[in-house]
Amino acid sequence: MTVTKRTVKKLWFAAGNECAHPECDHELIDYEDDTVVGRMSHIRAQNPGGPRYDPEMDEEEQDAYSNLLLLCPTHHEIVDDTPEKYTPKVLEDWKQEHERDSEDTPELRPDQLERLLAEVQPTMLVAHAEADGLEVLRDVLDWEPTERFPEEHGLCPIGVTFDDLKTLLRRVALPYRQTMAGESMYKQTSEWAEDEVIAASATAAHLAADCIQYYQVEGNRRESEVFDQDHTD
Repeated sequence: MTVTKRTVKKLWFAAGNECAHPECDHELIDYEDDTVVGRMSHIRAQNPGGPRYDPEMDEEEQDAYSNLLLLCPTHHEIVDDTPEKYTPKVLEDWKQEHERDSEDTPELRPDQLERLLAEVQPTMLVAHAEADGLEVLRDVLDWEPTERFPEEHGLCPIGVTFDDLKTLLRRVALPYRQTMAGESMYKQTSEWAEDEVIAASATAAHLAADCIQYYQVEGNRRESEVFDQDHTD
């Protein structure tokens, strides 16, 4: 499931170009500078470990109009950083009190709509690895994923941001760098055993491939669903 263009249009029209926080009137699009500053926020998160995540919700419910609201950048950060204060009930009350049909709400241009949609595209890549492999990455490369979920069928599902992945791939090369003596670093130190370095490299390569596949599959699925939904409007 994905957030559809129809849902975004409905959210935008009901929000009246203002943040949903009851004490904020910050505009979501600065028309003077033609800048989209609004953030689409899930009341209950899409991924395990996210703010206010509800494991009983399916993907369709997570991306439904009822589980979304529009916020300014400041309140988007505050709401997600302190979910114990900003509970689903609090956000649902905000949404109900704030939304209104407003004849003054400007119509979204296609490029503005795409920028709002981009706010809810997945930034967390999902991959799977053996627990031993993740331990090697931690021990040899000092790297851990942003999220780690309960083991399933001998594999650990993990959440990896793009920054996590870039950091991992940069660190893969470190043990292989040549020292002044002309040998690889791992051969000049007792810190890493050769088999650990190889295992870390193999696990990193596997995770990178898994993340790329997830990104491609998710991107194609979301694009297809948005295209299909848009052509039913």
